[in-house]
Amino acid sequence: MDSEQENKCGLVFLCFVVYYPPTMAKIRSAKKANRVAKRRAIFNARRKRSMKGSVRAVADATKVRQGDTAALLSKTYSEIDKAVKRGIIKKNTAARMKSRLTKQISKVS
Repeated sequence: MDSEQENKCGLVFLCFVVYYPPTMAKIRSAKKANRVAKRRAIFNARRKRSMKGSVRAVADATKVRQGDTAALLSKTYSEIDKAVKRGIIKKNTAARMKSRLTKQISKVS
């Protein structure tokens, strides 16, 4: 009965120990690392949002069958490649996205 304790009235209490890791850095280099991580997270979120917007624009253009999908596709490929270079998405994920976009455009053409 290490996690359960019984008092004089016969009631059973459950005791749980919850560990919360410290969130406040104490060392100067750790504080700087936290600042850098926050800044990079913002940049990465911005790049990912931009990439997803480009992918969505190509998908919408293929649904509406707009004529200038080649320029959109080129811009989207560039966004995807930048995301891979920065480590936001993996290489195979990028290849899969490009393949699906190309397949969508070839169906329309």
